[in-house]
Amino acid sequence: MPRKKQVVEPEIVQLEFVPEPDKLLPAETEQPEHVDSEIIDGASMYYSSANIRKLDALYNIVIGTRSNGKTYDWCRDVITEYMQSRTPSAYIRRLDTMLEAANISTLFDPQLPLIKKLSDGKYNTIIYKTHAFFLARYEDTKTGGRVKTAQDTKPFCRTYAINTFETTKGADRGKVYSVCFDEFITRSFYLTNEFVLYQQLLSTIVRNRPGVKFWLIANTVNKSCPYFREMGISHIRDMQPGQIDVYRVGKTDHKIAIEYCEYTGAPASVSEYYAFDNPELRMMTAGSWEIASYRHPPKKLGRDRIIISCWLEFEDQMLQGDVHMHDDFPVLHWHPCSVLDPDARRDKIIYIQAEHADGNPLHQYTLRARPTRAQDLIARLIAERKTFFADNETGELFANWALQTQKIAREAI
Repeated sequence: MPRKKQVVEPEIVQLEFVPEPDKLLPAETEQPEHVDSEIIDGASMYYSSANIRKLDALYNIVIGTRSNGKTYDWCRDVITEYMQSRTPSAYIRRLDTMLEAANISTLFDPQLPLIKKLSDGKYNTIIYKTHAFFLARYEDTKTGGRVKTAQDTKPFCRTYAINTFETTKGADRGKVYSVCFDEFITRSFYLTNEFVLYQQLLSTIVRNRPGVKFWLIANTVNKSCPYFREMGISHIRDMQPGQIDVYRVGKTDHKIAIEYCEYTGAPASVSEYYAFDNPELRMMTAGSWEIASYRHPPKKLGRDRIIISCWLEFEDQMLQGDVHMHDDFPVLHWHPCSVLDPDARRDKIIYIQAEHADGNPLHQYTLRARPTRAQDLIARLIAERKTFFADNETGELFANWALQTQKIAREAI
C-alpha cells in the first residue's frame, strides 16, 4: 500500500516591530531608469518601489491611492526579470471571477512597449489563456486581418485565486521570481480563514524554493484588514504617506516592509472630477484612507437619559454604546472610550470578536444572541437604523466589526 503523503501546514509566525531609526525612510524623488513616470512639478506622479526594494524584505506590502502605479510597477519588474532570466512570476486575487479574461487579460498591456524593446521586436502582444500570460507576436495581413506568427513556449506569469486553489492545484510549475497578491484589502468580505488559505497557496506555488519575494498591493480602502492582524502589523493606523515600516519575523533575519505610498497628486484636470466634500473620495483626491459617512446624532444627547450602556471591542480598540431616551424614543449612540479594566468586564454587555469568546452570556460576537432584554433592545435599534456615531472613524470601526463577525451588509448599518 502506498504511503500517504504527509501534508505540512504553513507556519504562521508573529512579527516584531523594528524600533527607530529603521521605522521611517526618507522619500526619494529619483526614479530608477526602467520606470517611465509622468513628472509633475519636479516629482513623479506614479509610484516607484525603489525605496522598499532597498530593504530586501521577504514580504513587501504597498498601500496607497488608486491608480498611482502600484501594480504597474510590479508588472514592469516581473517582465524585466523574465526577459533576462526566463523566470516566471505569479499573480493572486481573492476570487476566481477576477481572473476571468474579461477582467484580467489587459493587466500587462501597459508593458507592451517595454516587451517590444527587450525582445528586440520578437514579441508585440500578450495572450492570456488557461490562467497564464504568454508573450506573442501578431502581424497584419494584406486582407486587413491579424495572424499570430510567434508565441513563447512558457508563460511569464500564472494567475491563482485563493477561493479555488484547493480544487485547481496541479503539478509543480517550477521556480518563480515574484508573487503578488493584488487588492488584498477590501471593504466587502474576506474568506473564512483567508490568511491561512493564502499561506497554503504560497506553499503550493513556491514549494521549498528560496529567494522568492512576496508582494501584497492594495488601495487604502479600509484600515481594518485581517492580514495586518495575522502578520502582526500593529502600527498601520499611525502610518503617514511616504513612510515605510519594517517588522521582523520572530528572531530570524526575514523582514516584512510596508510602505504607505506618498501621494504626489493627480493632475488638476483629473482630481477636479472628485473634488466633492465627501470622506469616501479623499483617497482619490488626497491619498487618504477611504472612509464612509455615518449617521451622527441629530443634537447633543444628554447623559442623564442613558438607560443602557454596552461596549464593543475590536482590533484593540473600544467603543461605548449608550441607549438614550431621545424624544421619548430609544436611540443608540456609539463613541470611543478607554479599554475596560479586566475586573469591570464581568457584568458588562460587550460585543467582541469570535476568537475572544469567553462563555459569558453578556459577551457576544453576534447580534443574533440576545440572552437578555437589554441585548434584544440593542440589536433591534441596530436593525432599525436607530444608531448614531460620534464620528466617521467610530462608524467605520463598528462597520468592520459587523462585517467580519456578523456577515451583515454595510447598508444595514
